[in-house]
Amino acid sequence: MVLNFFSFYYFGLSLLTGSAFLYFWFKRDSLPKSFSDYRYFLISLFLWSLTWVICNSFLEEWTAYVFVFLKNPAILLLGNSLLSASFRIGRDDYPSVRKRAVFASSLLGMGAVIYNVWGFSQREIDFDSKLEFYVPAQFSPIPILQGSIIIIATIVSLQLFGALLILLYKFRRSSVRTRKQILNFIFAALSILSMSLLNILVDMQFFGNDTYLFILTNVTFIAVTVVILTALNQEYTESNVGFKIMSFNLTLLFLVLSLIANILFSRYKSDFIIDLDREKDFVKTQIENGTLHPIVYQADIVLNLEDSFFNINKFQKPVSSFSNLESRIPTYTTFKLERGFPGTNGIFWMGDFSVKNQHFLIGISYKEYRRKIHSIVIWLILTLIATLVLVSLLYPILHKANIINPLNRLLEGIHRMQKGDLTSKIEITTFDEIGIITASFNQMISQVRDSRQNLELLIQERTEELHQKLKELENAQSQLLLAERMSTLGRIAAGVAHEINNPLASIKASSNFLRDHTNFFYDTDSRIETEQEKIIHQIVFGSHDSPKLATYSKLKMKRELALKLKSFGFSEEEEISDSCFDMGITELSEEYRNFFSSVKTRELFLNALEHKQILFHLKIIDSAVDRASKIVFALKQYSYSGPKENKVNFNLKQGIDEVLQMYANVWRKGTQIDVSVEETIVIYGYPDELVQVWTNLIYNSLQATAKISGIVEVYSKTKGDRVSIFIQDNGHGIPKENLSYIFEPFFTTKDLGMGTGLGLPIVKKIIESHGGEIKVESKPGRTIFEVSLPISKS
Repeated sequence: MVLNFFSFYYFGLSLLTGSAFLYFWFKRDSLPKSFSDYRYFLISLFLWSLTWVICNSFLEEWTAYVFVFLKNPAILLLGNSLLSASFRIGRDDYPSVRKRAVFASSLLGMGAVIYNVWGFSQREIDFDSKLEFYVPAQFSPIPILQGSIIIIATIVSLQLFGALLILLYKFRRSSVRTRKQILNFIFAALSILSMSLLNILVDMQFFGNDTYLFILTNVTFIAVTVVILTALNQEYTESNVGFKIMSFNLTLLFLVLSLIANILFSRYKSDFIIDLDREKDFVKTQIENGTLHPIVYQADIVLNLEDSFFNINKFQKPVSSFSNLESRIPTYTTFKLERGFPGTNGIFWMGDFSVKNQHFLIGISYKEYRRKIHSIVIWLILTLIATLVLVSLLYPILHKANIINPLNRLLEGIHRMQKGDLTSKIEITTFDEIGIITASFNQMISQVRDSRQNLELLIQERTEELHQKLKELENAQSQLLLAERMSTLGRIAAGVAHEINNPLASIKASSNFLRDHTNFFYDTDSRIETEQEKIIHQIVFGSHDSPKLATYSKLKMKRELALKLKSFGFSEEEEISDSCFDMGITELSEEYRNFFSSVKTRELFLNALEHKQILFHLKIIDSAVDRASKIVFALKQYSYSGPKENKVNFNLKQGIDEVLQMYANVWRKGTQIDVSVEETIVIYGYPDELVQVWTNLIYNSLQATAKISGIVEVYSKTKGDRVSIFIQDNGHGIPKENLSYIFEPFFTTKDLGMGTGLGLPIVKKIIESHGGEIKVESKPGRTIFEVSLPISKS
């Protein structure tokens, strides 16, 4: 590796583009999809500059392949990415047009690469004295081959020209802020387009390469920085101030070092040419004085072209190994790079001079020249790297402490204010523009905090006044609503009393008629005529004690009774056994076997059993009619409290048992009812009203457990002169939000037609009229109503 000055230029360019690419790559998840264009732009510039680094750092023929197969595709990718980015800057308004344009550009680029590769295979690889490295021939008299040389620069020029047209079109239709970004982008595209067009002129050998390469690298560096900063300043991009500052510092640093390197390069080359001229004059003077082998300091060859004689030949090469000696154009006034013989050692700075009418050629090794430059370039690169490291180390002091950290503190304070925190104060660490902004922000947030406190105090006062007025309004509305409901209830009660009492009276009269006119056994002895009828009357209507049995024992006794009935000659013995148990007949003595041997006695028994069942259900009807009449009476009394019957002392458990007996045909189908109420508790009040209380509460529990294996518990607890009766079930429970409304009139959660919302309000009114209170606790699977009543003192 032998570096030259251009190695330094492109090393710096590759350093900037490579680091910027890595930055965008690691930020790719937080950046929009359009940033893929900028990543392609940076990676293509990195590969392009890396190509120039390689070609300018190695004096080998293989660099020609790197030049063709790496640089040319990279520069085409650069043009393609800029074309796509020009569509997306600001907003991607025409995605379909962008895709077609990029596709067409890609096809042209692929065609250009293929054409260039074909031309490369038709050209010789040689050392280019202008580029100063091995490349395929950069000029051909054959037009088709010359076209393969300039095709890459032409396609890139077309890509950038298209990008400029798109940017100018968007410039006319964009906002002021977006126009500034587009102007920056136009500058970058114009810079690279100019370099591309200039590259065509260099390929066609219109002018030299030194000035071009210096301008190319520096303008490209500036253009890259502009593109990066423009990309980071777009509205939809979260940019980093530190990265922007570092990009600007890197650019400024590179431009300064590039200018220094160019001055050193120009100075060194100028001094080197002067030394060559002095060497040539010194050798010429010695030959003129007759010295056959002159003393030399730098020259490697001194050749007498007239006699084909080497005065100096450090490489010990024969004259025949030197090519183009006869066809070369002499250069008497200056030195130029020429290839003497194949290989890197055969490249010389060559000059001509004439002594005694003889033509002499002097050559100095270009490789030795590059070795001397190599050390200078190494120091320049080390200086660049050391400066970058120094800037990175000083960044926390120069920028982070004075710019980034104060900005971050200001941004954090703004975020806290946005979240509602108006108590924080941002620390002022700098007394520049950022410090002034921070002080202004602290003053503003203090004013906002004071205004907010005053506003909150005023709102609180107005809210309290509003709540008070709203509460008064709700109370007035509740009173009006209650009065309206009571008025409505009074009107309904009068109609209900008339409409329901008449059917109830008819049901009561019909029940009495059926009881008085039944044509078989009665519960008296007045119609018993025969001995058989007397025995059957004794069996069916005699007193029977219903033992309290466990479920298993009860089923066992039913099966035993069914077997005995079957042995007595009864058919459908299981149904008859169930009916007997319902009527309290749990067993039949063996002495009745002969008695039931005749069909007539068995029929008389079944008729008597059916008659008792009729009487039992007639009694239930009478009880239900009486209870319904009292419910109507309670409904009337809820809206109007008139004179009542006198209070009496009565047994509490007796009323609960009556209710359980009435609902026996409901709960026996699966609901388990456990009763544990003290039998000696006496209450002073209205027994029929309290029956209505137990009816409502127990019926509600049965309804709540109708769809599950329900368990209803009724039990009592005595404390001092009061007793508490608990009705507990394992039903679905009462929703928490409804608990405060269940004792209000007309509130119900039952389906339409299934409830009126009056049951629990009537219960509460009855309990309060007895000097008691009712409480409720409920959650899914456990609901408890507690009724507390005073115990009679007499």
